[in-house]
Order: sequence, then C-alpha cells, then structure tokens
Amino acid sequence: MEFPYTSEPIPASEEAVYAAFPSYRQHGLAMFGPDRVVYSADALPILQKLYQTPLHADDLWLLTPPKCGTTWMSELAWLVNHDCDFEAAKSYLVPDRAHFLDMPVIYVVRNPKDAVVSFYKMLQNNKTLSPELTVDQYAELYMADRCISTPFFSNVLQAWKQRNHPNMLFVTFEEMKQDLRGVINRVAAHLGKQLTEKQLEQLERHLSFESMKDNQWVNKENLGYRKTDSSTEESQAFMRKGQTGDWKNNLSTEVAQKMDVWMEENLRGTGMELVTELPKKHHVDVIYVVRNPKDAVVSFYKMLQNNKTLSPELTVDQYAELYMAGRCISTPFFSNVLQAWKQRNHPNMLFVTFEEMKQDLRGVINRVAAHLGKQLTEKQLEQLERHLSFESMKDNQWVNKENLGFRKPDSSTGERRAFMRKGQTGDWKNHLSTEVAQKMDVWMEENLRGTGLELVAELPQK
Repeated sequence: MEFPYTSEPIPASEEAVYAAFPSYRQHGLAMFGPDRVVYSADALPILQKLYQTPLHADDLWLLTPPKCGTTWMSELAWLVNHDCDFEAAKSYLVPDRAHFLDMPVIYVVRNPKDAVVSFYKMLQNNKTLSPELTVDQYAELYMADRCISTPFFSNVLQAWKQRNHPNMLFVTFEEMKQDLRGVINRVAAHLGKQLTEKQLEQLERHLSFESMKDNQWVNKENLGYRKTDSSTEESQAFMRKGQTGDWKNNLSTEVAQKMDVWMEENLRGTGMELVTELPKKHHVDVIYVVRNPKDAVVSFYKMLQNNKTLSPELTVDQYAELYMAGRCISTPFFSNVLQAWKQRNHPNMLFVTFEEMKQDLRGVINRVAAHLGKQLTEKQLEQLERHLSFESMKDNQWVNKENLGFRKPDSSTGERRAFMRKGQTGDWKNHLSTEVAQKMDVWMEENLRGTGLELVAELPQK
C-alpha cells in the first residue's frame, strides 16, 4: 500500500524558519499530506511505515500533539491495561511500552498556549532551536505552521469530530490536571477494565506530577534528558512544571493576545473549548442530564397522557410539533440545554447524557463519584449498577412514583400507567411518524449547529 501523500519542501529562502531550527538545515523541512504537517524532509520512510502499519480490531492508538500529555496518558493507559502492574512498568521505558498498547483510541490535547511554551522549552533543552530564538518568536512560527508537528488545529479537530465514536476517548490535559481520578476511571471504562479502590489510589499517586517527574522510566533521563545542564546548571528536565496557566510567565501580553485570536478563529463553530486557566472550584456542585429530544418528547408525552394532563385527542405527532414550537411545559428545550453545555468545562459542572448512562452506566457512576469527591469500592460499584438498572428502578416503589399517584395499571381501563415506561434509546421510531421525525432532525440540526454538542438518537454498536 503506497503512501498516498506528497510532500512540499519549505524553501531555504524562509530564513526565519531555518534560523529557528538550525539542526534541520542539512535535510530541510517539508509539509506532508493534505494538512501540510511539518516534519523533517527525510521523514517520508517513517511516515510510509506508519501508514502501512496493519490495523487490528483490538489495537489502541494514543494520539496527541507534542507536549500535550503524551507521556502522562501513556503511563496511565499502559498501567490500566496491564492490571496496574507497577513492577512490570519498570521493565520498559515509556517509549518502548507505548508501542505495545493493544487497545482502541485515546486522544489527548492541551491548550496551545501552555503546549507551545512546553514544546519550546523541550526543544531548547535538546538543542534543536537556535539559542537566540525567544519563546514569543517560536509561538509566532507555531501559529504560522512553521514548526515541527504543526499545524496544531487540523489534527486536533479531526479527533474532536470523532469524539462520540464508541472507540474514541477524547481527553484534555486540563481534565487530567483538574480531575485525575475521573480521567483514570474514564480510561478504565474505555478499555473495559475494572479498578479496585486500592488500584485507583495507587494510580493517583503514581501519576501525580511530582511522582512522574522523579520516575526515571517515564521522565526520559535515560534518553539524554537530565535534571540540570552540567555546564550551565539550568533545568533540562523533560517534565518541567506540568501546570496549566504557566504561559502567563513566559509569553508576552501581545503574543498571548495573538494566540487568543488564533484559537478563537480556529475553534469558532466547532463547540470545542480549550481551557487556558483552571478556575477555582466553589462549594456548589451541578449535574446536568440531557436526552435526545426525539425519545424525550415521546416519553414526556406518554407521562402527561398517563396523568391526564393532555387532551386525549392529542397525538404524539401533534405534541412533538408543539414541543418544537416552544409551546409545551418546560420548553424551549435547547435554550436550557445549551446554557448548561456552555458551562460543561466549569469544575462545578458535570454534563451527562441519558444515552451515556444507557451505554456505560458504570462509567457515569464513576464520573459522578469523582465529581462529588467520593471514592467507591468495587462492591459499591456493583451494587449501584444493579440498583440503577432500568428493571430494578422500574420495580422500586421509592423511585417509580407509584406512591405519588402513578400506578402500574389504570384502575378504570387496565392500561399500563407506569412512570418508568421503557427507558430505551431509539423508541421514538415506534411512535413518531416519518414526517415528524424528519422535522425533528432538522430542528435539532439547526439548534446544534456550531455548538459541538451531539445528541445521539440511536446507540451505535461497539
């Protein structure tokens, strides 16, 4: 299978680029593929080999732009997939272990203002950059797609578009900084692993920045990185600070503002947000749950029909029309949902979908526990999974509202009037006409366009 992409050399006349990267003068730099990704001009054999690598159903690809949490996530994914075997992790350096991951796809991204500073410091330490090049000058080249592994956004946004695919886990460096346990649980759920409380505690300690920084198997000291330069005594650690917001100590105000504009232009309409500072968490916690409106409208219609709120002549299609027009109780639907969606990255907000709960209940239980600062044992997780199953909830008089007037059969007609009806995703197909279902598709597309929120009307098969 031939590598289908061509390369375009960055001409030697672009002196600003080669002055910044003097070590690449010999072989030159080139842009590869439709996204014009910058690598050394002699990288073609490596790219061909990567392109021709056979794919298997049980593979995992760990993908990140440079300095966005690659080592951190590699260590996490390897340990989770190898049953937290910390001793075996000392048998290989992280670059060697990363080749042996046998799992789906995990993509990690970091806000580019911190990523550009971190990458600059690393390239400066390994003598790739001109010693005269400032971090501001490097940031300008980074935004102009004239640095190794740029352009940044074309790669990131390809992964973002696939974030809801069942084989993709999309994670940010900032999420790992803010809620490491929550990300550990998400990775474990993605890989089909169950962690004990002891393993979670071990992983949290092991993956802390201080622990990783002093771990020779991941900090790359054995690959030529040293804690201090022997001649200048300056720090040359591969893992430098691991902070969010450190860009403020390095970038000038002018360049930081340029990066803000660059980020806004590239992220506009995608629904993706890259957090450049972590807000301080206050006391009140919020959990917001949304369901795809095609199933929600059918379920709400059935409930209102059961408790005699609706006219008995009103059909579900007619109700759906009123629902889209914002003429039903608790509508308009999207104005409320999108307010919550905009706050999804706030540390006090957990945004969950009904479909996520249907598809991965244990994963959502772990996310809720992490959000509330609670640690659950394996026994508690199993009890919660059983207790929260639809069949269990449906028969539990303390939650199914039978004691509040909802009854399993209507006393006069014998019809089922359960508050919890089916709890399915995709049941709308059994109730809405094709015409109204298509109208709802258009209504959803119009309201969700450019927000980045996707509401799944049917659960895909993994």
